[in-house]
Amino acid sequence: MQGVINDCIFIDECGYNIWTARSYGRARTGEHAYRQVSGQRGRNVTICLAVSPTNGLVYHTARIGGVNRQLFNDFLGEVRRRINPNDQTFLVFDNAPAHRNADCLRGRIEIKMLPPYSLFLKIVQQAISAFKSAIKADISRPDIQATIDDPDEAQRQGIPLGEYRQRILLEASQRNMNTITAANCAGWYRFIQTYVPRCLNRQHIEG
Repeated sequence: MQGVINDCIFIDECGYNIWTARSYGRARTGEHAYRQVSGQRGRNVTICLAVSPTNGLVYHTARIGGVNRQLFNDFLGEVRRRINPNDQTFLVFDNAPAHRNADCLRGRIEIKMLPPYSLFLKIVQQAISAFKSAIKADISRPDIQATIDDPDEAQRQGIPLGEYRQRILLEASQRNMNTITAANCAGWYRFIQTYVPRCLNRQHIEG
C-alpha cells in the first residue's frame, strides 16, 4: 500500500469566475445581510491540478478559458518533468472528453482512468473543493468586490476592464494555492481509502 501511495498522482481541473463568491453572510438582528458583488460573470479561469498523497501539490496551471486535449497533454508533459524517471508512477484521472486519448507517456509512467461517477476516489476532488472555498472567501472580500468592476482602475493600469477582472482572478488563484498542502493531501487520501472496500465489494455508493 505504501508504494501505491507514493506512486499515484491525481489530476483534474476546475473552473471559476467572478461570480464565485459566498452566498451567505451575517447581520445584526433585524437587519439584512448586504454584500456588494460584481454584475458581470466574465470568462472562466481554469485551474489544472496534479496532487500527490505524499508530496501535496505537484504542479498546477491557471489560464483563461477551458481545457482541450492538446492543453491537457501539455499539462501531462509538465507533470512528467517533475517525476523521477526511475520511479513507477501512476497518473490517475477521469474520462472527461479532454482526458481521452492522452498521449502515451515515456518511462515508467502509466495512466489509470477512473470509472464514471467516482469522484470520491480521487484526492484531487477534495483539493478542488478546498481551493474553491478559499477562492470564494478571497474574492468575497469587500475590497475585492468594490474594485473588480472599477473601470478607472483598469484604465489606470492601461488594460481593458475584462482583462483587469481576469488579472484579479488569476492573482486570487495564486494567493490561495497554498490551501493544497502535503498534510491535507495525506488526509484526503486516508479519507478516500474508506470507500475502497465498498468498491471492491461492488456496493452502491450514494452522494
